[in-house]
This record gives sequence, structure tokens and C-alpha cells, in this order.
Amino acid sequence: MTDTLHSINEYDYTGQSDFVAPSHQQASDIVVLVNDVVKTQGTAYTLTGSLVAFTGFTPSNGDKISIRRETASAARAVDFAAGSMLKAETLDKDSNQIFFMAQEALDKADRIAGDYNA
Repeated sequence: MTDTLHSINEYDYTGQSDFVAPSHQQASDIVVLVNDVVKTQGTAYTLTGSLVAFTGFTPSNGDKISIRRETASAARAVDFAAGSMLKAETLDKDSNQIFFMAQEALDKADRIAGDYNA
């Protein structure tokens, strides 16, 4: 059993103001749920770097907060072109998309199989 998920951070609300989001490449990859209800970025919360803060919504004590990374998988983050210069930033962006999607798949499998000890 694992106690750690790489793409999901879970909290019980106790009045804290900031929550840490999983590592991500873009803000649109982050999904925030309170008691399994999706909240809207910019309306219910803000994301600054890796910190989530509720703004137009205040959770109640004991609410279950889940901050998930859902990396876009419908398209590649980088499209390499013949003859172009390879830069570390471009290679990192491409590798991170694949790495994050793999972590998300493993986390989902652990949760489905019951191997995650929340």
C-alpha cells in the first residue's frame, strides 16, 4: 500500500488558507474538488505558482479537499521540427508531459486497486 500519490494532494479543511498543488506545467492542468465537487479556478479559488487559495468560496471544517493534476493528453506539448535547435527547456516540457501522465495513470491504478491508503 502507498500513502503517497504524485498527482493528487488531499486535505481535510481546518481553516487553513493555502494548499499545495501537485507539480504541474500549466494552471489548466490543476483541478480542485471540495467533497468531490469541482470548483472553478478564478471564481472559487486562485492558483499562484503551486499554491491554491479559496477566494469566492469558503470550505467548511472537515470538508475533503482534493487538488489534482490532470495533464492534457489529447495533444503533445511540444512538436519537434527537423533542423530546429533542441533546448533543455523544450526537452523538459516534452518529458514532463509524459512523466506527469505516467504518474497520473499509476495513481489512478493505485486508487482503483485499493492500494492507496488515504
